[in-house]
Amino acid sequence: MNMPSITECRECGSTSLTWDTHNKNISQAQHGRLTTQDIRCQFVLGCDHCSETLAVVSADQVAAWLTETRETSAEPSAPVERDERADFAKWTHEVIGTHEFEGVHHKVQRRDSMSKDDESMAWGGWQARAALERKPSSGQGSSEPIAWHVGGNGYDRVCFEHPGDITGDPCVQPINDLRQLIGILKRYSLTAE
Repeated sequence: MNMPSITECRECGSTSLTWDTHNKNISQAQHGRLTTQDIRCQFVLGCDHCSETLAVVSADQVAAWLTETRETSAEPSAPVERDERADFAKWTHEVIGTHEFEGVHHKVQRRDSMSKDDESMAWGGWQARAALERKPSSGQGSSEPIAWHVGGNGYDRVCFEHPGDITGDPCVQPINDLRQLIGILKRYSLTAE
């Protein structure tokens, strides 16, 4: 399977080209009555300058090309940065049970049992875990602190990136090892009351 290798617009000569997606109704069903069998996804290559359509490829063809490319690629892919906010949202939206109301069963998501404060504390813990996974363990010659404790002048928090936007001149102390970080975090109540 070969994808089109178009590098410039045949109408205006522009090299500013963009792939976009388009869903096409392939049946006679009206929009309010469409099912997944009635829709076909297409990838469309267009010129950003003159809006000329240069290529239309089905999603099936793109999937086949991606599979073929992955299988023939000899070089390992670069590590992908995790989207911690998306992972956290997925965790909070995870179904942890069901309940019945007026004869109807409803799914219960983890976030349904959390207050805003609980969710905020959980997000802080999630960020702490992510920061520890990204940075080398303590005492191994690491010059960068694993976190910073900000205290005084109304502040009392732990930051996992350098707190450069803080006003009021609070005390900012680097936290260089896990034991020190755990000691500070123990002072906070991280459980729901």
